Amino acid sequence: MKTSRTLAALVATTAIALTASRSQAVDGVVEINAAKAEAGGVNFFDAPGFPVSINEPGSYRLTSNLIVSEIGVGAIVIGSTDVTLDLNGFSIIGSGGQLGTATGIESTQANVRIQNGTVTQFTGHGIHIQGDFAVVDNVRALANTGLGIRVDDHAIVSNCTATGNGDTGIFALTASTLRDNVAAGNGDRGIHCANRCTIAGNTVTQSNGNGIESNNGSTIANNNVSLSGANGIYVTDAAAVTGNSSRENVEDGIRVRDGCTVSNNTSSFNGSHGICAFSGNTLIGNTVASNQGRGIDTLATTGYGMNVMHDNDLGTVSAAAAEIGVNLCNGLNACP
Repeated sequence: MKTSRTLAALVATTAIALTASRSQAVDGVVEINAAKAEAGGVNFFDAPGFPVSINEPGSYRLTSNLIVSEIGVGAIVIGSTDVTLDLNGFSIIGSGGQLGTATGIESTQANVRIQNGTVTQFTGHGIHIQGDFAVVDNVRALANTGLGIRVDDHAIVSNCTATGNGDTGIFALTASTLRDNVAAGNGDRGIHCANRCTIAGNTVTQSNGNGIESNNGSTIANNNVSLSGANGIYVTDAAAVTGNSSRENVEDGIRVRDGCTVSNNTSSFNGSHGICAFSGNTLIGNTVASNQGRGIDTLATTGYGMNVMHDNDLGTVSAAAAEIGVNLCNGLNACP
């Protein structure tokens, strides 16, 4: 009898706790703020203090800044699929410094969405979502020691700013879309995406490594890249590089390996070649000017046509290239 009463009391207490944990919800959205983080109970298994644990699907919203003062401790861990976390214009702020490897927001779950706020000063990454189909939108990842934003396969990162992070600003894996972001002053690459990615409409400047970097089968379109410590745009095989501006980078403005189409780009004032292409590429309709190397430098079996090249220090185009259309080289229709 006593056991039954004890069990009933436990069930009642659990129900009350679950109700209390949801009492901050507005229109079905669970609110998280500094006081709630300290008290715990965002979900039933969320302990007091940081990191806040989100263990149930649903929508969550910050209603204050979250400041994590303890070294090596992150802010939020998402342990459930199908979670939307709206930072609601607030900031999640880490302890800063070089000690520890704390990440601001992290998850290993799929279908996680983070939006509308700032994650800054963490000793690891700003945001690290290891599950597929993540969405990160309108987030600022600033001055984190590791990567600014790191997502896995089939992710979308849009309208974000990644500035002053110690590693790559935005890093994504296969079949992801990175669009309309700003990456500035990051310690390695500005933007990196693996294979079959779409990287479009981004502004990337002052990266310590390559500005934009991707692997096989990606589309790199309509980006503005400048002042990179290595190449402005670097891709490997079977990529489409179109409509970009790449200027004032330490090495090549655009560098591709094999089987790529490079069209309608502007590459100028770079420390080496305007466009460097290995073999089997097609270079069409580009404007390449005032680079310290060649306008176009290629190894073999690359065709070029309808390009405009002038004032490149080592000449317009290497002898290995095959002219497949009329080009304009230093004002003449004779190339190289």
